[in-house]
Amino acid sequence: MTDFKRDVNILFWDIETLPYKGYFWGIWEQNIPHAFIQKDKSIICISYKWFGEELVHTINIGQDPERFERDPYDDSYVIAEFLKVLNEADFVVAHNGDKFDYPILKARSIIHDLPAFQVRKVDTLKMAKGCGQMPRGNSLKQLALTLGLDVQKGGTSIQWWIDIAEKSSPEALDKMLHYCDDDVRVLEAVFEKLWPHCERILPNIHRLVGGSRDVTACSRCGSVNYRKHNKYIKNVQVFQRYICKDCGATFLGAKALTPEEINDGQ
Repeated sequence: MTDFKRDVNILFWDIETLPYKGYFWGIWEQNIPHAFIQKDKSIICISYKWFGEELVHTINIGQDPERFERDPYDDSYVIAEFLKVLNEADFVVAHNGDKFDYPILKARSIIHDLPAFQVRKVDTLKMAKGCGQMPRGNSLKQLALTLGLDVQKGGTSIQWWIDIAEKSSPEALDKMLHYCDDDVRVLEAVFEKLWPHCERILPNIHRLVGGSRDVTACSRCGSVNYRKHNKYIKNVQVFQRYICKDCGATFLGAKALTPEEINDGQ
């Protein structure tokens, strides 16, 4: 059986960013001209962990002290170091990552003239939406509460961002790192809870580890420990449906059933 926590490199990650810095005269429905912007938003830190491991790692602007003191908006070190990690992943998981984390990382890497990269992405926000209507919404914190997960996710203060941007404060940065680390732990817990219930958008683990298309195995965890669970009509073909005894996911057999198999009463 595939131990997908061990055999598949699943990377959980989260970023924290500094806001734009600039000048403006109003606070309602403003369009800020580009000439009024002093600094573009940038990445403060990236926290990440590998599925099944305890340790949460961080790459942050404070790890290059001279650069941090000179310009806390210079995130070139952070991105360059994280791309080395990203290249080791079979797929990466982030919450709202398709609209926030990944586009920012991609743009900042291009700005710093770093190597091109492409990864297989899974977004837990899309997972949650595909699993039904969560009663408290789909924010990471509310998902954790709804799902009854024993995880800690504290709050933040705007002063942290101000102190990092204006003072290059190591103390404020440290608070930000702890917050980002906690997000990654929550992210992993939410992912693991939703994983067996998602019908789409997830990679086929069996195929990802090199499993044959002709072998019936759980697409969610790669297990061959399963039982039959009715049949499923897809287009004009009929497939056997199974339930994985290890992760609880349902999946379809690798091949369409023959007329004899359809009528065998199982």
